[in-house]
Order: sequence, then structure tokens, then C-alpha cells
Amino acid sequence: MTRLASPLRICSWGSGPPRKLIRTRWEPAAAPEPALLLLAQPNYLGVVEDYDAAVGLARAKGALAAASVDPMLLGVLRSPGAAGCDIALGDAQALGTPLSFGGPGLGLFATTAALMRRIPGRLVGRTLDEDGRVAYTLTLRTREQDIRREKASSNICTNQGLNAVGAAVHLAWLGPGGLAEAGRQSVHKAHYLAGRLGRIAGVRLAVAGPFAREFPVELPTEPVPVVAAMAERGYLAGIPLSADYPELPRSLLVAVSEKRTREELDGYAEALEEVLRGA
Repeated sequence: MTRLASPLRICSWGSGPPRKLIRTRWEPAAAPEPALLLLAQPNYLGVVEDYDAAVGLARAKGALAAASVDPMLLGVLRSPGAAGCDIALGDAQALGTPLSFGGPGLGLFATTAALMRRIPGRLVGRTLDEDGRVAYTLTLRTREQDIRREKASSNICTNQGLNAVGAAVHLAWLGPGGLAEAGRQSVHKAHYLAGRLGRIAGVRLAVAGPFAREFPVELPTEPVPVVAAMAERGYLAGIPLSADYPELPRSLLVAVSEKRTREELDGYAEALEEVLRGA
């Protein structure tokens, strides 16, 4: 695992125009009454959501609470279960599955014990065979899932087991401590890069509050030509946001993983400063 040459500090931002804390706004009076509240943790902009507000509203409405999570950040953020969610789901591609030009993918799905028997799919249970050895078997499912074919509530290809095994190996290799360290590396490096970018003339962090892995920055010019110029320098600069978020004009969503080094982050910041000087 890549480590920086010296410890990182969470960046601090100086004076400037006020920034917005962009979290999901839950409307208690919204109709019709919800059956389920779903939030992303962190959200698309990398901002850490308020679990308590979402779960509290779900309980008040008699609805289920579900969270879509980034598995690589579960070692540093509060887990959906600890926050009181009924369902947790997410994209587990980051757990040992290569990008492979868009596929195959891997999802994760978990529920409370109260909802376990309502899951449409295959659960693998741990047990002992007749010789006392550890064994694994499909459980909490009926054989009609195979017999009824098109009437079954789910149909899962056996080859998906390869992705599941890959994720299991990746998690076993990391272990709880490694998963937490990967999350910490990503968070600290994202804040480090945000601090570096904040020292570039005309660039500022577009949101207030805690963020992890991703963060939006506002540029002094339109981001699309900036992304193209950065690509020529070997950097995938980020995703322009103004089309989907008009309240974030000239903004770019930047992501930092645990694999990035200080040299790469500094190089990104220097390249962006160079591009903006010539814009």
C-alpha cells in the first residue's frame, strides 16, 4: 500500500465566498408517503451525509432506510448497520474486480436479520459437514428458485461466483485494518489535494463540510476545455458538474483513491495551475 513520505493534515481553507453544505434535503411533508428512503454515503459530490436525519425520518414515516455505500470507505465511515439502516447496498467493483471496459460488475447487498428471508437471491451459509469440517452451502432459499425458472424471484449466473470469490480474496488480503487504512489514505489524500488546489488563483472548494474521496472545486473558467488540456498532460482531471448541478457553475468533481502518491497529487495541482494560467 502506498504511503506518503510524511503525514498529511486535513486541509484548512482561508477566507472567500461562502460555500454550501450540499447534503440531501429530506422533506417530511413530501407526498406520497415513502416506503423506503435511500441515501448515498458519501453522496455523488463526496460529501458525507447525515445518517441520523434520513433514518429518523424513515422511522417517523414507517419506512425502511437504505444506504448505498462505498465499500472502500466502510473502514472510516459509520456503517449502515451502526446507523440503524435496514438495507445496505453498493458497487463492490473496487474489491478486486478489474475495470474490464465496463464489466463484469459486482454488487453488494445486506439486510437486517428481520428482512433476511425476503432477499431475492442466494445466501451462502457457513456450517459443518458430517466430519466436522467447515463447509459452505446455499441457504435460506427454496429449490423452486431453480425449478420454476422464469417464475423464480431471481436468476443468478454461476460465473458471478468468480467475482464474489475475487472480492472475498481481496477483503481477506486487506483485513479490517487494511480496509480502514485504505479508506484513511483516500480521505487524507483527497483533503491534501483539495488544499493544494485551493492555493491556485481562482480555484476554490465548492462545498463546505466533511467529504471523502471526492470533492468539487470551482474553476475560474469553463471546465470542459480544462479537462481536455489536462488529458494531454496525462491526467484525468475530473467530471464537469454544471450540466447536472446548475448551482455549481464551472465546477469539476475530483476523485482521489488510496493508490495516488504525493508526487502524483502535486503533479496534478501543478498541471492544473499551468492549464489555468494559459486559459
